[in-house]
Amino acid sequence: MSKEAKPSIAARLSRRLASAFKGRNRLIVGVAGLILAGALSVLWFLASGKFENPKFEFPNGTISERKQNPYYIFTNGDEIKDFKFTTIWNLPRILLRTRMEIVPDDCIQSMKINGVTVDLTMFSRAQLCDFTKGIKLELASYLKPEKNEVQINLVNRGGRFGVYFRPSILEFPAVLLIFFALLSLLGAIYCLIPKLTIAEILPTFLFLPFAIHYLDRTHFDMRTYDVWEHMAYAQLMAANNAVPAATDCWECFHPSGYYWLASRVLLIAKSISIDPFTGMQIFSLILFMATLIFLSSALRFVPLNQIQKRLALTLIVFWPTSFLHSIRIGNDSVTYLWNAAIFFFFLKWLAQKNSRDLGVTLALCLTGWWTKSNIVVVNVAVFCTLAYVFWSTLPPAKAFWPSLTSLANRYRFQAALFLATLFVPIVRSLDSLLRPDAELWTGNAVAIDPGLRVGRQWANFVCFDFQKYFSPPFIMPRADGGGRQCFWTYVLKTSIFGEFTYDRSNVQHYFALVMSISLLGLMIFLVYRIFQIATKKKDQHLSNIFMALYFAFSILALAMNRFIYPFGVSSDFRYIFSIIFPVAIFCSHFKWASVPALFIVVAGLGLFAFV
Repeated sequence: MSKEAKPSIAARLSRRLASAFKGRNRLIVGVAGLILAGALSVLWFLASGKFENPKFEFPNGTISERKQNPYYIFTNGDEIKDFKFTTIWNLPRILLRTRMEIVPDDCIQSMKINGVTVDLTMFSRAQLCDFTKGIKLELASYLKPEKNEVQINLVNRGGRFGVYFRPSILEFPAVLLIFFALLSLLGAIYCLIPKLTIAEILPTFLFLPFAIHYLDRTHFDMRTYDVWEHMAYAQLMAANNAVPAATDCWECFHPSGYYWLASRVLLIAKSISIDPFTGMQIFSLILFMATLIFLSSALRFVPLNQIQKRLALTLIVFWPTSFLHSIRIGNDSVTYLWNAAIFFFFLKWLAQKNSRDLGVTLALCLTGWWTKSNIVVVNVAVFCTLAYVFWSTLPPAKAFWPSLTSLANRYRFQAALFLATLFVPIVRSLDSLLRPDAELWTGNAVAIDPGLRVGRQWANFVCFDFQKYFSPPFIMPRADGGGRQCFWTYVLKTSIFGEFTYDRSNVQHYFALVMSISLLGLMIFLVYRIFQIATKKKDQHLSNIFMALYFAFSILALAMNRFIYPFGVSSDFRYIFSIIFPVAIFCSHFKWASVPALFIVVAGLGLFAFV
């Protein structure tokens, strides 16, 4: 007689916490966690102080007052050469955040605080002129509580000019405030969401330190897309409390759901005088944390054992580009969250057939149209799976129509949501077709840089360039040398690196090589698992069918997007990032898949540790 398996530490801890926090106590603790998370976040932001009376002074005596950090002026000319930035940096009585990241545009010549010249000799000329990464300065010896006079002499080389201040994220002890704020938020989510276990929330907790480390090394417009345009949309909504016209800004053709939420974040940032860009990055991180929790919870309803689920979780949470997307400002973050929520509720319905879960799934499919048009992929996968499930339950011949009528009466609310979800894209498509100057889905496609254009012949979609896949290791959207002409090369490389180059050290290139080789190994397991699901009856579990459909439709949609809009960036993996969920599930079915999977995860952590 075999002994019962001993529960894991996480399972035992979950039971003890569940018994300690029941009913009203759990609700009180959850609400208290939310309040604590908010309070610690505000304290963390306020600890960096605020800049008062910021202004530029030019050699001709002209003064330009600025309102909000980052302090930039956008111009196409190069008439401004030397200029001075001055401000009063008002700090709290207790100095918790004195390490400052300063990003000049274009170069720092000198800097004074309270009349004392700041020593910049430890930086090279190239570092003082680095308008992407900037420099980090420890200013504790120059600062005092409350008011500090700051003066920076800068040089402009043309185009946009100004300066951006960003207090260090990892500065001790202030970093404890944001860490415990996010930890309190996780605790609140655990208490407020029924049946959520420690095992499901633990991966997100483990992801947090790495995400905060990456946030410290990445300010708002590094390794991202169209930040200023996304912010312009959100600022228009914050200022007018209304959805702007599609022609009012570069990104204004997008649905307004994300931008309404972002506009609330901007209003909060303005009310407490904090950096709105860092605030938006923290907001993106919160959305990504929620995404990971939904995906972790959705694994309850897939046919995997505990070891397989742990491997799948590791791949989902620590997939290399998770770090890129976790703090990136843009509407992709809320789309990932909606996809994850649909995965959770629909897989739950497939397993338990509770009509309420189906109603929530269809409601999310409908409201998803207000996040981004990419939601069409998961909607189609859900609808096809529903058609398969309901069609397989209907009897033949004479009983068909009575059974169909009975089914419609049973799910009449869900049927109404289903029809509404179909109605929204039809109306949007007709609206686009009636406006000859508008694109069907991508409203700014006509203005995309022609230097990004690639071929759209049959050969472009079936080729895979092994040489350019490995060398250079990273993708180059504007040059054929990185393999952008081959659809599959572009998709695989952007799945682990994004559309960016990491060239700070040779170590990163070694990490990249390990990741590239391991990814090809993982793809072998993925293709074989999809083949098993397609050919073997025993593997055709409803959850597997749904995940396989979502995978297939995602690849098809990405290929169609590249064909309709023939630019390399049209096949960027970020558009289908949620495909990581079925990829992780399918690959974790094989124990030997853990080898390339762990190589990808470990090398990815190494790569992003040195960015």
